Amino acid sequence: MTGDTTNGTRRINWNYGAKNGMSKAIKTPAGEFPCLAAACLYYKISIAKLRKWMRNSPEEYFYAQTEVADGAKEYSRKGKAISTPEGVFPSIKAAARHFNVGERTIKTWIRGMRADEFKYI
Repeated sequence: MTGDTTNGTRRINWNYGAKNGMSKAIKTPAGEFPCLAAACLYYKISIAKLRKWMRNSPEEYFYAQTEVADGAKEYSRKGKAISTPEGVFPSIKAAARHFNVGERTIKTWIRGMRADEFKYI
């Protein structure tokens, strides 16, 4: 991460929180948050404390599920689905195999190089 020369503040890494492809949405009594860090900010607690709540009260604090292209449910921990010009893939690894490139290349395309074509869903 580098500093912003215009106002002296540092920029947030592109891959932080909900922007991270492996980030998991979490549901709580206060609503759904895009990532653990966002829920921690709301409750003003540490991630360790939130994870303890999730273990002790799984009916109130749990990871949200994501929809997969065929309508089946898939938990976020298996990886996020990727929308590409040639269809939806269940993970970065599957998309990389299909396009015969490395996983890092797919992540670069999602991050900006081809962001209009490649997206997390």
